[in-house]
Amino acid sequence: MISFVVAALNEAANIERCVRSVMTLMPIGEQAEVIVADNGSTDGTPALAAAAGARVVSLPGARLGRLRNGGVALARGDVLVFLDGDCALTSEWRDAAPAILAAVRGSERLLAGSHPIPPRGESVFLWTHWFIPLFQQVQTQHLGTAHLICRRADFHSIGGFDETLETNEDYDFCARMRAGGGQLLIHLPMIVEHFGFPRTIGTFFSRTVWHGRGPASTPARLARSPVALLGLAFGTGLIMTVWGLIVGRWAVSGAGLALAVAIVMASHAYKMRHAGVVTHAAALLVWPVFFAGHFTSSVRGMIRWPALMLRRRPA
Repeated sequence: MISFVVAALNEAANIERCVRSVMTLMPIGEQAEVIVADNGSTDGTPALAAAAGARVVSLPGARLGRLRNGGVALARGDVLVFLDGDCALTSEWRDAAPAILAAVRGSERLLAGSHPIPPRGESVFLWTHWFIPLFQQVQTQHLGTAHLICRRADFHSIGGFDETLETNEDYDFCARMRAGGGQLLIHLPMIVEHFGFPRTIGTFFSRTVWHGRGPASTPARLARSPVALLGLAFGTGLIMTVWGLIVGRWAVSGAGLALAVAIVMASHAYKMRHAGVVTHAAALLVWPVFFAGHFTSSVRGMIRWPALMLRRRPA
């Protein structure tokens, strides 16, 4: 059996599609169960999920790690598949699944899956010129929990997800699995559609700030996050640029601008090297927003560190 663990919060518009995609797109010979871990939805998500055939566990206010661990606690399958409530399997997923599931079952500590893509058939600037080219690559160090597959035994061998993290629990999970000898198998043809990608730059910025809260929660976590560190460096470069212009320190301003531009160009060259000409130009406008979001998260986290350390100090 395959146990699909779906995290959801107010996903009334998507949860039925998610659950039914699992129920109707299983490869021949496989049984599936869907466990929806609901985070206190107020829009009828639990009832809709149950009506579509899922088991529902209610964990209102839980962080993402606790939410997903709570779903796994009910799982009966030997293989776990993590999805978000605004995701759906596709016929391509069904066709690719037998080989990938066999690889997962036949290996120790193998994480498999793909990077979900926006729903096909719509033309949205951020989807076309950011998410699709960014996620259609295999040279990454982690898989997100919008589509992550592993053996249940391997999940438990590293203690599941870190329940203290606000976000970024998937990156931490993959890092711990790899540290214990695990490997990643990213199979892009195993398509999962994700209906929750942001459509506007403002929503994209807010989402990026939210994603950055996990790495910025402690000094140690920030130090281990390349994206958070790059965001800090980018923001520092911008501050140097503006300060230098205000006080007439042209060398400082130039150095800050050079730092910010270098971070954007290096990241773009690494992540978007296979993109087309138009996407190259468009994505260069998005990178500053991305790093500004992570800079904002990191600064907010650093402001909270003293209070956090005081709370942890023994009486």
